[in-house]
Amino acid sequence: MRSFCAGFLLGVCGLQQLARLPSWGQTALYGGALLGLALACVWLARRLRARRQLARAAMLCAAASLLAGGLGGWVWAAYCAQERLQARLGAQWERRDVVLSGVISSLPHQTPLGLQFIFTPDPGQVLSPQQRLYLGWHKEESSDRAPVAHAAERWRFCLRIGAPHGHANPAGFDYEAWAFAQNLQGGGQVVPARKSAPDCQPQRLAAQAGGPGARLARWREDLRSRILQALPGAPYAGVLVALVIGEQRAIAHSDWQLFNAAGIGHLLSISGLHITMLAALCGALAGWLWRHSFFTRASLPLYWPAPYVAAVCGCLAAAGYVLLAGAEAPALRTLYMLIAATLCRMLWRNLPISVVLAWALLAVLLPDPWAVLSAGFWLSFGAVALLLYAGSGRRRDAQERLTEMASWRRQAWVRLRQEARAQGAVTFGLLPLSVLLFAQISLLSPFANALAIPLISLGVTPLALLGAASLTFLPEACGAALLQAAHWLLQALAALVAQMHSVLPPWRLPQAGWPAFACASVGLLFLFLPLWRARLCALAAMLPLVLQPAAHPAPGALWLTALDVGQGTALLIETERHRMLYDSGPAYPSGSDAGQQILLPYLQARGISALDGMMISHADADHAGGAASLMQGVRLGWWRSSLDPQHALRQSAAAQALPHIPCRAGQEWEWDGWRFAILHPDPTFANASRSNARSCVLKISHAQAPALLLAGDIEAAQEAHLLARGAPLRAAILLAPHHGSGTSSSVPFLQAVQPELALFQVGWHNRYRHPRADVWQRYAELGIWRARTDREGALLLQLDAAGWRMHSQRASRQRYWQTPMTPE
Repeated sequence: MRSFCAGFLLGVCGLQQLARLPSWGQTALYGGALLGLALACVWLARRLRARRQLARAAMLCAAASLLAGGLGGWVWAAYCAQERLQARLGAQWERRDVVLSGVISSLPHQTPLGLQFIFTPDPGQVLSPQQRLYLGWHKEESSDRAPVAHAAERWRFCLRIGAPHGHANPAGFDYEAWAFAQNLQGGGQVVPARKSAPDCQPQRLAAQAGGPGARLARWREDLRSRILQALPGAPYAGVLVALVIGEQRAIAHSDWQLFNAAGIGHLLSISGLHITMLAALCGALAGWLWRHSFFTRASLPLYWPAPYVAAVCGCLAAAGYVLLAGAEAPALRTLYMLIAATLCRMLWRNLPISVVLAWALLAVLLPDPWAVLSAGFWLSFGAVALLLYAGSGRRRDAQERLTEMASWRRQAWVRLRQEARAQGAVTFGLLPLSVLLFAQISLLSPFANALAIPLISLGVTPLALLGAASLTFLPEACGAALLQAAHWLLQALAALVAQMHSVLPPWRLPQAGWPAFACASVGLLFLFLPLWRARLCALAAMLPLVLQPAAHPAPGALWLTALDVGQGTALLIETERHRMLYDSGPAYPSGSDAGQQILLPYLQARGISALDGMMISHADADHAGGAASLMQGVRLGWWRSSLDPQHALRQSAAAQALPHIPCRAGQEWEWDGWRFAILHPDPTFANASRSNARSCVLKISHAQAPALLLAGDIEAAQEAHLLARGAPLRAAILLAPHHGSGTSSSVPFLQAVQPELALFQVGWHNRYRHPRADVWQRYAELGIWRARTDREGALLLQLDAAGWRMHSQRASRQRYWQTPMTPE
């Protein structure tokens, strides 16, 4: 059974790596080959068993089970993916306006722009109920009033819809994979009412509608409102909401950063630990009451054993908690594991715990084959597997010592050693996964978890749950007091963790490659052996993981990374020993920015903690929006810009004593043989009213390699001025001026630059319609190769004496769930 489940996992993982789903004919061909190989292994195993070669026969049976499981996982995942792809919105729905009625089937999330929620269409319309949409309902520009809507309400909307589309960056959040796993077949926005279309006014049709899922979401929303009203102005009220109902979006970004850096971010929501702890407490209470027959003379244990009652009651309590959390995938994984463990215990008493884990793995993957795409899946199953492996052979001896000891102090000491050993096994065992997934090692994690796990699991979470229940069934003052106590404990924990984090920050590492990860994972098998020589070998196997340097260009080469930040500009420029950023991406309407969401995670995954410089071309929010986050997140040697001295960014940088150099034409410097020259602005445009006219234009050239020209947002007047001055514009790579707007990229300018490649950093279906169709065509008519981030994702260019080469994120990491690129 264990081999079959391991093969099933491998088959599911293999399918999720495909760029396109195989046809059923291909699946039948490959499946027949695997099935034939499995049958051959079974036949050979029978022959070997007849010859009494039992060890070899067992190995062949395990191999046959592994192959059968792999085939089953592949076919099952392919079937589920085909079913979901058939409901996805196709290209014919892109940017299409439709009128739909349906039910709000999730908790509405309040943002600075308005509301976000999942919308399930009613039957009998242009979209079926299976084609769920993730909608944004923004407040109107003429009004500051945010729209108001609640879960389980039926509404009629005019919508502009399309297929899910997100940014595509290395080490970035894959929104399209998340939407596909959540069974969201499209997205869109509520179209506001206009004079030309007065029937587009959003209309509420019913206050209570939808099925059990929508009504559960309404109950959770009401509970969230009560908790927030009971804790007005409390800084960690969002964390308590997350612990009670699993809604994490109310947690502040700074809190996420602190707790993740300390290695306890998994405790900020309804995690497997909380569900298991609640199930254990409820099961122990139910078992104790059943064992005492509820203090009656019924002799209930004679009818059904108390351990079975405890296990079933624990599973029921866990199921209720999971429903309260909205039945999200991470909570469901824990529930499946508990149910599998309970069934195995009730049906097969002596079943090994590893078989129980295998059953739980199968129970998770059957309803959700996309669980393997989440970090929580690997961390949760990895932690359990490590505990089983590290504790094998020790549990029985420890229990025997506990029964022989008469002193409670010595018993407590043995238990403390067991807990410390388990914590150490999880901490050290998950190091490869931490570096692979998060590009960091939290040195504070063992100490922070030792403090936070009992405090949150046994203190904060029970108090928060009791407080939430009291708000529903008891006087409000009772629930508010319990919630205040939970908040006080959480606040004290956060203050202590912040002090510890200032002393012991996380160790940032480049994101692990698969060879280093595999080497370290094999070394883990020797880490927990009692032989000290084996442990030394394990530590040696870890060295490639923790000592790998950050990648950098070869001598004489340059890397240019145009990140997919939406409608904005952000480029990382790297030579052999130096790095700088040209622009920092946009500030997003949600209140976040590209520095927080894209640039810092990418730099962290690369192991880059310092930049030699940063250039902000001009003051527009799509170029300078992420600069403040970058100034706080990485060490900067200097920064250049064309910003006014009164600009808030310059004031903030001055407070941090960060050197600033105004951009001026004629400034030059050299890094590793590459010459950096600023061509604009000159004194003619130094005081221009429009910030676009003052954009910093940077040319990067080398004696033996192609040159680059980064033009910012200059327009036709500045292009003509550069031509009149005789500026050295010729370059093989051109960052299209002003994202390809109609006011830039004049023909004389392009003829003077003579680029081979033009880069367009633009947002998907941006409201400015950049690049304009005629400008896009103009580049093609001049024979210029064009690349754009909204269609191809992040673009990596490598320049050296041999020329230039380009790689796009979507082409190099294409998956079957991604929205197809729009043809030109």
